[in-house]
Amino acid sequence: PGLVAICAGAHVVHSYSALIIGIVAGLSYIAWSKLVLKWHIDDPVDTISVHLGAGVWGVIALGLFDQHHGLFYQWTRASIVFLLWNLLGAVAISAWSAVVSALLFGALHVSNLLRLSAAEELQGTQNKETDWKKRLSSSAASIRVSISNRFGSKRTSSTSATNPISEEKIDIEDEAFEANLADTSI
Repeated sequence: PGLVAICAGAHVVHSYSALIIGIVAGLSYIAWSKLVLKWHIDDPVDTISVHLGAGVWGVIALGLFDQHHGLFYQWTRASIVFLLWNLLGAVAISAWSAVVSALLFGALHVSNLLRLSAAEELQGTQNKETDWKKRLSSSAASIRVSISNRFGSKRTSSTSATNPISEEKIDIEDEAFEANLADTSI
């Protein structure tokens, strides 16, 4: 969380200010993590806690700790305006992220691509053959057909003499690829 929070002002804050920003970011992360759990939001890697909690704090902290314009270094109207612009920026970034996320996840929800079915969740996906295996297998087959059409039985002796790729090598590679594909488990 400290790394996220310091990104806004790493170039204009003192080392001790960075330490304070990082500590507050850690506390903000803990608070947001507990709120996300309390609200029953599915966020297994704490993305909301890190980026909303620590990120918003980092943008606000810039308005306080900037060594040239920060409110803690000079009590001027310009410093207050600078802090208010940072607050407005944090609100704008949060609103933009909320709208884009709502559109994306709403579309995924409506198209039934957001979650696994309840049966799939209970069964698990470790032993289930997934679509990507089928796509890879069909891709291997189409590559084999394409290669055999290009270098297959119509090949003349002069073509095979100049072509370093032999059918035997291709067949061995295809067999090895398919064997690895069959052994792969997610």
